[in-house]
Amino acid sequence: MSLPKIQLETQSNVEHLRHQLKQAATVSLQTRAAEIIYRKYNNTDTSNRAKQQNVRSSTQAVVAGLEQYLDQVFGLASHNLQINGVDYHDAITQAQEYEPLDETLSAQIEQARLAKDQLMVKVALMRREFPKKIQALVHTAETRCSRARGADAVVGPAPHPRIHPLQHAVDAVDAGALVHDYAGCVGTIAALAQPAGVPATTSKLERASQLLAIWELTFHVPDPNAMYDDAADAGAQADTGHGRRCRERGLVAAGGLTPRSARSGLLKRLHGNSRTKPY
Repeated sequence: MSLPKIQLETQSNVEHLRHQLKQAATVSLQTRAAEIIYRKYNNTDTSNRAKQQNVRSSTQAVVAGLEQYLDQVFGLASHNLQINGVDYHDAITQAQEYEPLDETLSAQIEQARLAKDQLMVKVALMRREFPKKIQALVHTAETRCSRARGADAVVGPAPHPRIHPLQHAVDAVDAGALVHDYAGCVGTIAALAQPAGVPATTSKLERASQLLAIWELTFHVPDPNAMYDDAADAGAQADTGHGRRCRERGLVAAGGLTPRSARSGLLKRLHGNSRTKPY
């Protein structure tokens, strides 16, 4: 059967006990010696004085050996002592002293340790369970949103339209006249830019290619200063000898134009088109 050990707080408690025990033993010895001297050797006989001195010497010898006696007593009792929860021999050899053991504080520390362990277990469970719960919530939200989009349902309140501050000033202006004028302007530009003369231009380019082919065959370099209109070119060129020779050879192009008239007419129209805007 093991008995509970005697709990001490610090090493100074052991020193205090040693001091109290030594002081009590010393006082007890001195008191007992005085009683012996008073009762037995209280007369003035010379032999009694010697005996009194002998008693005092014996008392001093006992007091001197009291320190060794205390060491033996605490050595035997050390196995049943603990200093702040540490065995006596280990506590005596340690240079650093520990705080006194507080049972209430020790119980609070133990409760805090248990609470910490419980919280750690709870956090570990949350780390495993919460991602699954969040994934399920996200999946549910995505399913609801997809259903709402499929049914053209409005999820939540419709946002308020944002109106630019300048929109109020624009709304105050009568836009009907502006839109009408703008539409008319766009129509006019479209009419001007419409390639209405594309067929005529294409025919002129075909005639020019034919006339250039005739010019290459006849090797006749037209005079660039002689620029006439199409009608004037046709009338004037028809009476010239070169025109007659071309007609006799069958080299006159469709429309009765010669290379000279084609050259002059093409140059004149290109010169005029270069100064004309497309709208």
